[in-house]
Formats: sequence, C-alpha cells, structure tokens
Amino acid sequence: EKHGDVIIYPEIIIDLIGEFQISKVNLVLDAKDDIFYHCKVYASSNNEHWEEIGEKRIDSKRSGAEDIVSITNQAARFVKVVGVGDSKHQNDLFQTEITMKEFRIYGERILPTIEQLGNLISAVQKVNFNDNSKTQMNRLRELTIIAKEAFDNAAPPDEVNAVYWNLYDHLVSSGSSQY
Repeated sequence: EKHGDVIIYPEIIIDLIGEFQISKVNLVLDAKDDIFYHCKVYASSNNEHWEEIGEKRIDSKRSGAEDIVSITNQAARFVKVVGVGDSKHQNDLFQTEITMKEFRIYGERILPTIEQLGNLISAVQKVNFNDNSKTQMNRLRELTIIAKEAFDNAAPPDEVNAVYWNLYDHLVSSGSSQY
C-alpha cells in the first residue's frame, strides 16, 4: 500500500495477552503460487515500541512451507510479522503482500512485574466474554479481583507471579479470543 512516497508494508500483529520470553517464531505459509516472501519479525511489550528480532526469506514453492526465526530470548507480549517483499511484486514494492497459514510462537513464562500485572488486568477488561458460561464469568471476576488487590497493594513478586498466571491461564482456557 502506498501513502504518498511512503510504503506501508502488510503486517500481522499477534497479541499473546501475557508476556513471554520468546525463543523462536515459526511462520507457516499458505502458498497458492511459486513466490517467496521476505519478512521481518518484531517484538513489543506495549504494542507501541517495536524491536526487530528477526528476518527471513521464505520459499513458498509448497503449501505449508515453513521457516523458523530463532530469537535470543526476547521478552514480549506482541509479535509483529511484516511482509517487506515478495517475488511476485519485485518491481512494485507498493503491492507487496504476504499470506500466512499459521504462526507458532515458542517461549517460556516470565516472572511478571507489578506493571505487567496491571497490563494483564487492563487486557482482561477489554475482552468480550458474552459467550462464556456463568461459572467461567464468576471465576474470571474472582481472579480479576484478586489480581487487582495484588496490584493495588504492590504485592511481593511471588504473589504477583501466582495471580498473574492464574488470571492468564483462566483467560486462555475460557476460550475468550476476542481481544
């Protein structure tokens, strides 16, 4: 896409809801023709400040082709994949496109800070839970209250860790995917 003389590359942002120590990103193509993609991968904790963490050229001669972007342990909540080129549009970068089937992001849980707990609480408050059962909703409210108390009281790290991951696990297991 072109805005004046500036190229706006296609991008996909994945919100992991919680922060993780990311070790690799696996990009799986949804190839429909014999083109290659040139992608850059970025990470962010706040969806505002991005750090480039990898770059790959991916040959899509077969559907389901995949490539791994290895990363040296980057803490992040958001991962962004930007298509910066493809062989179909080499002479017109303004038309760059990217088609992905799947993203697999690997990493480990982090020991969250009090600020990260606050961010998780804010994320939970933005989720649409209309399709959840009353039991799931009550448990989520209970875990959110516990998390808010830990946040408001500047709880010690072990308590922050426990309430953060309890809230995160319930959020993910409840099937709430509208972030």
